[in-house]
Formats: sequence, C-alpha cells, structure tokens
Amino acid sequence: MEFEKLYHSVVEQKISSRLIKHSVVKQLSLSLSNNFKIDEIGKSVLGKKIFSIKFGNGKRNILLWSQMHGNEPTATGAIFDLLNYFDKYRDGDLVSKLENDFTFTFIPMLNPDGAKAWTRVNALNIDLNRDAVAIQAPESKILWSLLEELNPEYSFNLHDQRNIFNVGDTNKTATISFLSASFDESRAMNDDRVLTMSLIAGMNDAVQELIPGCVGRYTDEFYPTATGDNLHKQGYKNILIESGTYPNDPERQITRKANFIALLEAFKLISEGVKPNRVDDYNYIPNNGKKFFDLIIRNVSINLNISTSIVDLGIMFNEKPNEDYTEMENHAKIQNIGDLSQYLGLVEIDALEDNYRDEIKKYAILNQEATFTVGDIEIVNGVII
Repeated sequence: MEFEKLYHSVVEQKISSRLIKHSVVKQLSLSLSNNFKIDEIGKSVLGKKIFSIKFGNGKRNILLWSQMHGNEPTATGAIFDLLNYFDKYRDGDLVSKLENDFTFTFIPMLNPDGAKAWTRVNALNIDLNRDAVAIQAPESKILWSLLEELNPEYSFNLHDQRNIFNVGDTNKTATISFLSASFDESRAMNDDRVLTMSLIAGMNDAVQELIPGCVGRYTDEFYPTATGDNLHKQGYKNILIESGTYPNDPERQITRKANFIALLEAFKLISEGVKPNRVDDYNYIPNNGKKFFDLIIRNVSINLNISTSIVDLGIMFNEKPNEDYTEMENHAKIQNIGDLSQYLGLVEIDALEDNYRDEIKKYAILNQEATFTVGDIEIVNGVII
C-alpha cells in the first residue's frame, strides 16, 4: 500500500499508453539525472541503439529488461516510474539502502525493431525469448553478455501476455502472472527456485490490494530454448512477470502500476534477505486459465439455406499501431463460433437472436478480419464502426 500511495508522484508522464517509441526511450534515458549511468550497450539488427541504465554503487547486482518481445511494452513504463522513484526518494531509508548495497541495471527496450514493427520477433524474425541456447540475434548477444558480466543476484524478465488469460477457474483477468521457470523437464526444485518462488509470494501479497484476485501463475512447463528456463539451468535466479489486461484498462496503465509495486516490493525483500519459506504460498497462486475473448457477441442467429443456428461469436482483436504510432487500432477476428457459455468476454453483447448479415459470405468465417453486421454492431474489415 505504501508504494501505491506515492505512485502518482513518480509516474513518468511522457509514457501514457502501450505505444512507446524508441525515440522516447532514448530521450528519457539520456535526460536522467547524474544519479544514473547511461550506456549504449549495443545496436539492434536495424541499427537502433540499445541502452542500459544503472543506479546504485553496491556490489550486489540486479538486472531487469523489458520488451524482449517488441509488442510487450507495459513494464517499460514501469521501469521509468521506478527510475523516477529512485531519483525523487533517494534520501529515503529504502532507496538509500538500495543504492548503497546494490547496482541495478535496467534495459528498458531490448528489441527496438520489434517495438517499431509491433511484433514479438526482431528484424530477423528471431524470437529473442527462444534464442537462449543458439544466441544468434544481436540483441540476445547483448543480453547474455551483460548477464555474464554482472552475474546478477536476481534478474527480472518483463513481458506482456494476451488478453485470453483468466485466473484459475474464476472470471478475473490475469492482470499479472508470475513464474519461477523450470530448469529441466521434470520441473525439479533447487535452492534458486525455492528463493524465487518465495520472492514471488511476497510480490503477490504486495499487488493484491491494487488488483485483488487478478494474479495468476504462468505454466512452468520446461522450454529448452527459453530464456528463464536456461537462466535457472545456468544458476541465475530469474523471475518472469507477464503483464495482462485489467477491466476497462486497455492501455494497461493499472498493470503498469502493479509492475512498479511488485518490483519495489521485490527489491525491498531482497534487501532484507529472502526467506525460503513461501513455496506453498507460491503454489497457492492459481494457474492461468484461458477463458477470455476480447468480445463475445451472444445469441447470434445464423441462417444458411434451410438451417438456422443460434451461436455465440468469440472475437479477438489483432492490435496494430496507426501509421503515426500514436494510437492503437483493433482489428476484429472471429476465433470461435458456437456455445461459448464457458467463456468470458472482456466486453459482452447480447444480439437477442438478431441475424448475422454479411453481404459477401453469408456466414461467419474463422480467423479472418471480419466484415459483418448483427444488431447494432457493424464491423468492416475488422474495424468496429
């Protein structure tokens, strides 16, 4: 609660949506006070500069990176909020202790080419989060070189997740999902996983007041080429945070605040000494389910020849930045048709058995940008009119 109360005083005002340009990251990084050390640590495939930002002069290293997937920017805003917090409250007990004991290294945008193109992959179409063994992408080489140089006590891999996820069997959105990744197929435990699980339990406690019931646990299935899995395999303690949606928060600014709170709580707990006694609390966090659509239109009448069916339409939005990279455009695709009574929509509309009308196809087609009318809803080439 302490961190939530002060958040308004440190939130970075130049970031107010999920569309964060590389030029903004560069400008914000280079305009930080002398309390921070800014380094150009390499370049992307297309030559964009990748920056690290350091705070503190302690011997214990903590490393955080965001936008390994270019279209997953929520934590990038939270990073600059944290930097503002360090700067503004530098004389406070917590920040003073953190500055003296630790050196924090932040990479606010690891994949600037993917951010510009609004895609997971880099300009070579390599998924950096699946490049932890081959390490072929220049951005991956930058990250792994920094990991070897710093040998961080803890590292934080900051991502976004799709809107499909709910918490367990509930109707709550998975606004934040945590993971302590497995290091082998058996999902075995070791001291590092015990500590990261216990730390996550404390982070979960910290965000529950902001987003009650909206914290899930990501699957710990072992992925042989994934970053978190290989970090644990090589003896680095790593925590994955997946940022999801929250009701009426399409730009994920509440989720951004939750990242800020969770990370500050993690730093505080690491400073105090993480106690390896909360594995059960970690396992009590519900697994993510997959019950959400962006939009469900219920009770739609589809007439074809002599047949009439009453169905639900499950729609997901394919997000695309506009040409100026100032506004997100949502392009609707029908992804499921039928009885969706076991699913939830972030938005739900009852068509009251009105007819599905499409002048071209006469019936709904899956996984295409939709053009149809039903009730008061009109969608043309995926865009809701």
